[in-house]
Amino acid sequence: MNLSAMTVLLVAVASVRAFAAETNPPDPILQNTSGKTVLRKVSQSNDLTILVVSRAGTSVLLDPRSGDLAADLIAVTHEHQVEEHVVVKPKWRSYEVVKGLSHVVTAPGPAGAKDVRLTGIAASHYPGPVKVPPDYVIYLLEVDGLRLAYFPCLVQEHFTPEQRALLGTVDVALISAEDDRDGRRAAMSYRLALELEPRVVIPLTHHDGDLEGALAAIEELGGEVERRPDPLVLDQAALGSAHARVVDLLATHP
Repeated sequence: MNLSAMTVLLVAVASVRAFAAETNPPDPILQNTSGKTVLRKVSQSNDLTILVVSRAGTSVLLDPRSGDLAADLIAVTHEHQVEEHVVVKPKWRSYEVVKGLSHVVTAPGPAGAKDVRLTGIAASHYPGPVKVPPDYVIYLLEVDGLRLAYFPCLVQEHFTPEQRALLGTVDVALISAEDDRDGRRAAMSYRLALELEPRVVIPLTHHDGDLEGALAAIEELGGEVERRPDPLVLDQAALGSAHARVVDLLATHP
């Protein structure tokens, strides 16, 4: 094959690939036509993975355990998850490579994508003071005028003054709903969330403990648990005026 023919062939192949990329629809779970903020679970076996999609369509994936959703921003709360769970694409498995990706956040500090702002806050994954560098990161997500605080697996009885100042008052708190050997307690997580005066609390679980018992512990503290199908569509009106309404979001995406 001469050079001219080879050039024509390469251009044709590139055109076909470009056309396929343009016509291949994005994953439906990343789309948002509600005109509001969409929050959903993306696993029925480990409910800590949360996807938030702004009304403009910007997607944020929190603590991904598997899969290759092409989210605009990915945030990971603790370091061992990067090594064990984050699979941004099948070939990207190592901590060093994932940490180097510009849209993957693993440390405290400001970040963002398009119309979404993310703030990482140093915290503690185990009982005791916050380490330097920290072994856990709380994330404050500011999207469409809402403030969401994501801190499942956090093992602190109270927020530090520094954490409290950065978090402020939040609209939605996503917390642990499990009792386990690492020191997490559903009641402790719920009390911690109440310090932020949220209007909605969403309990999350690894599914390796007694979820019903954890929800019962939250109810004993006055939290009325309501079960809602995924996804949860939010704006200021949908949040309502109630204090710390507990929503057990039922995952529907495999």
